[in-house]
Amino acid sequence: MANDKLDVDKVKDFVTKHLKDITDPAQVKFRAILKALKGEFGRGMFIPELSAMVRNIRPDLTKPARKAAKRRRGAKPGPKPGKKYAKRVGRPVASNGAFLVKIGRKLSLAGSRDRVQAAIDKLVAAGKSLGRLKVYALSPVGVTTKVMIE
Repeated sequence: MANDKLDVDKVKDFVTKHLKDITDPAQVKFRAILKALKGEFGRGMFIPELSAMVRNIRPDLTKPARKAAKRRRGAKPGPKPGKKYAKRVGRPVASNGAFLVKIGRKLSLAGSRDRVQAAIDKLVAAGKSLGRLKVYALSPVGVTTKVMIE
């Protein structure tokens, strides 16, 4: 078990030789150093130990600490409990925000009023008639069915 331990002084000398040409902290590649250590001594080190050793040998090559994770703002994504449909105050038309655009026989769905306006603008730009254009506001319909088995 005593043979399994690395000689710290020899490793320190090896790492010092490995770091002598490096000037920028971004050039320090711990995996490459670890690979060279394994090739030289037949055994590697735990990367945090290696990082501490590099910090002791060459303090100018210390990499900056990682920044803290950014905090989310606002509501979390996903469905909210207890809300069956999106309720909008002041806009009774299309409470879920969808519109059915009918041009002649062609039907298409538009997710918002802007999309409906874009579809109309596209028709006008193409020089088509708006005579057969119809726009319907979709709203949720609460339908329940009961099945009687006799």
